[in-house]
Amino acid sequence: MNRSQREATVRRMMEETPPPVPPELYADAVRRGVRLLRRRAAARRLLWLLLCAACDDSTTDRLVTGTGTSRTGTSRGPA
Repeated sequence: MNRSQREATVRRMMEETPPPVPPELYADAVRRGVRLLRRRAAARRLLWLLLCAACDDSTTDRLVTGTGTSRTGTSRGPA
């Protein structure tokens, strides 16, 4: 099958009316979609929680104020 035949076949398929979906398949798809959304939201909340736990108050203070000790041990505060 060459390219023009494949394109013609795809065009024909896209122009046809899709077959009706059985109601039981629709209900299963909706349940699965809801479950996936709930899991993604839970994973996102967990990642935010881990990020917040990784950044303790001293780290947050250093990031906000720009003061504190760098890795070399020198102060980065105002001179």
